[in-house]
Amino acid sequence: MKVSYKDSVNGQVSLGGLDFGEVKIDTADGGKIMLGSDDSRHANELTNQTLQIRLSGEYLYEDHAISFGWEYEEVEAYNIFMQHYLGSWYFDSIDDFEAGKADWFEYQNNKSLNRDDAAASFALENNSFYIEDSWDLNDELNITYGIRYELSGSDDAPIENQGYRDRNGFDNTENLDGLGIILPRFGFTWDASDELVVRGGFGRFSGGRPNVFISNSFSNDGSRISAYKSFGDQIAADTFLQNADPSGIPQHAQDFIANTELGGPDSNIDAIDPDFDIPTTWQYSLAADYTADFSDIGLGDNWFIGGEVLYKDIETDLLWSDTSRTLDTSKGIGGYTVEGRPIYTFSNPSRDARDVLLTNSTGGHSLISTFTLAKTFESGVAFNFSYANSTINDRISATGLSLIHI
Repeated sequence: MKVSYKDSVNGQVSLGGLDFGEVKIDTADGGKIMLGSDDSRHANELTNQTLQIRLSGEYLYEDHAISFGWEYEEVEAYNIFMQHYLGSWYFDSIDDFEAGKADWFEYQNNKSLNRDDAAASFALENNSFYIEDSWDLNDELNITYGIRYELSGSDDAPIENQGYRDRNGFDNTENLDGLGIILPRFGFTWDASDELVVRGGFGRFSGGRPNVFISNSFSNDGSRISAYKSFGDQIAADTFLQNADPSGIPQHAQDFIANTELGGPDSNIDAIDPDFDIPTTWQYSLAADYTADFSDIGLGDNWFIGGEVLYKDIETDLLWSDTSRTLDTSKGIGGYTVEGRPIYTFSNPSRDARDVLLTNSTGGHSLISTFTLAKTFESGVAFNFSYANSTINDRISATGLSLIHI
């Protein structure tokens, strides 16, 4: 039995601290000068408390070694990601910046004006059950075969947003509760001779995706963050844009946030597809290790020669789709660039917000081959040569991301 607990805090703090917000200044030659804390670090923190429990056993019977067990993991997460919390100021030129004349301003906060009220707290758990048999068929050949079952669970769910349901035909409360997956495995090791060992196997694999992919649906359910932009706001144009102060937030912007309707049509929503499947990959490998004797050519014995080929076939992967966008047929060639890339626009021109859906894609594969030649001489000098080649066709390789509205 093994029990472990880990408490981790991942905070994003700018090099210069959080004394004032972001400032972007356009230059005459088309460049930009940026000052202050960048907008994605104004309020950005992910805290995880992870509890792991493992129970395992082994039963020996004749030429079989049967291992089995149960693994439990619970992750309690606190996540806040709120851009522009310290305010973001935009200036058309250096002269305007020196004069304190801003072109526009944006700001985000919870309507309570309390930063922590924009955070999401939730717990995810995973139960895994497995059994595997390692069978010595004879003195030269061993095979292993088994199966693993994983089941996700959560008692927490994002707050339902009726506007999202009305626009998309399904709600935003998916939390992966009850999703299960079966992972079969098979492998072998063959001692073909005293010098040659051949091994290989295949199996279905899953896991390794960051919790932030799931946490976005909790922290961006439309009930936590309100956004203010000064476009078309005459009060802003007549007051604080004429006397910009990046060290503080204009009272007018704070009042606007405090009086907004959380969950309204202008809220950014991130959701998980109700038909979401856990990403899986089928992997196939074949390898050989050979101990060579080159004494006949004066190079001595005990040369190690190894090679391996690994093929991965992506069965199900992650994909993000913004359902608030549609093809803009008024641009390009029927909505496409000359390279065939789609050009998008808002489905509803009067709604300046996103509906990002975490869903699945299929397809993709990789072929990785390696070769190693190594030798340690009696003098203590060691020689090692390795070569690796990879061919990868992948639709997405995301390990972390920020969803930014443009």
